[in-house]
Amino acid sequence: MARFQLAIGRGGLAAAFVLSVALAGVLYASFVTSLSPLSILYSEGWNMAHQVTVLEGRPLYGSAPTFTVANYPPLSFYVVALTAGLGGLDALVAGRLVSFAAFALCCGMVGLCAWLFGARLLHAACAALTFGIVVAAPIAVGIGWVGANEPHLLGLAFSLAGLAAFLLAGPRRWLLVGSAVLIAAAVFTKLSFVAIPVALGLHLLATRDWRRLAVWVLAGIGATIPMLAWTLFAEGGHALAHIFFERAVSRWYAVPMVMTLIERCGTLLLAAVVALGLLWAWRHPQRGLLTLLFASTLGFSVFFSAGNGVALNIFFDLMAVAAIVCFVPFGEVWPETGRRGQGVVLAMALLLPAGSTLGVAPGAVWGVLKEQRARVELATSYREMGRQLAELPGDIVCEDLVLCLRAGKRVIYDTYFVDDQIRVGRLDGAAVAGLFAARSFPAVQLGQDVPATLEGRGPMRRFPTLVANSIRDNYAVAVASGKHVILRPRPAGQ
Repeated sequence: MARFQLAIGRGGLAAAFVLSVALAGVLYASFVTSLSPLSILYSEGWNMAHQVTVLEGRPLYGSAPTFTVANYPPLSFYVVALTAGLGGLDALVAGRLVSFAAFALCCGMVGLCAWLFGARLLHAACAALTFGIVVAAPIAVGIGWVGANEPHLLGLAFSLAGLAAFLLAGPRRWLLVGSAVLIAAAVFTKLSFVAIPVALGLHLLATRDWRRLAVWVLAGIGATIPMLAWTLFAEGGHALAHIFFERAVSRWYAVPMVMTLIERCGTLLLAAVVALGLLWAWRHPQRGLLTLLFASTLGFSVFFSAGNGVALNIFFDLMAVAAIVCFVPFGEVWPETGRRGQGVVLAMALLLPAGSTLGVAPGAVWGVLKEQRARVELATSYREMGRQLAELPGDIVCEDLVLCLRAGKRVIYDTYFVDDQIRVGRLDGAAVAGLFAARSFPAVQLGQDVPATLEGRGPMRRFPTLVANSIRDNYAVAVASGKHVILRPRPAGQ
């Protein structure tokens, strides 16, 4: 009967109310941002390009990567394309809707997993709310992952659903098979979702549960084979060259990422470590699996954060596991006996894991309200820039891929990818600069601090120095609107 106690008390209810209000605030900021035609993240346009490819029936990996790449497995592109097709939606809008739905599912799975590990219902709800706040709080006004056309939350939803199915399975093999299929779907959304299956596999090995291990592994292989065969043979034949392209990797990319993680989620991670210590001290039956999950998600996320272009969302599975771990011990520490002062202490303890992020919520909401009028004006100039781009002949080099895709232009030059390939030596920077010197592209669209970008010498935001200087020397501003400009080739002789 104790498993179904709500653990309702003034402290628990007060903490849940504060967390709910904070989550509502950051979700409001995300929702308002998602209504704008402006790009929320650079990767929105990159994802949109591949979703449009699926909608048009073209293969995702039809040619070897040159100036563009499709380094994600195909599942997320199919999901968004299917949503767009069924709803008659623009791919960007469909991707943003999928993001909101995946976020809601992630929160639900975090709460369910916390409850399955032994947390009381209200504490499990606080785990879900805490995860939601940490993930949904934007990193800047108008910049965040919830409501953005980016597949990480979709992959995380598959992964957490697989974890929940694993915990629910017991002797029921169909749930164990379902867990393996869902985790395979997560990996075929983004390859970085390997931490949870590694932890589950190690748990089955450590507990010598050979029969369940065999069923789970075979089910995973059975789900992987058809998805892999489709990816390799039905999507153009160059999938491996795209998905496993060489990218710039350095520990110096990881250091600022980890520092940002600590700044944003320091109290969550600290609370998770303390909670694990308590679970081991009390010999909690699931302490080994919880420790494996936390260590695996921490290790893999730090490892992947060393890649060029990786963002804070690489830590989302770590945030989910940490939120689950934090709230499992609460039912034992505070059994709601009604002692004087207990409610205040409980409320503070329940709010502690989200402490690093709770201060962001008011600023996020206020920032959106403050910037809303400016964003409306910017959206108007953004649409005007799209109209100007649509009138240009041929395909052009675009820094804002959403803007150019909506103007009917194909993505022929991925500025992030080309910059990365120059860094690792797979593309010759001088040769790329020579294309701009020869004025091979009919136009170049730039955004993000354009005046500062065009002045002087040196690198631009996504163009290395050689390429950036070649653009400055051979292209001039033809149209300026808001934060965006269109550059056209200079007349011969200039």
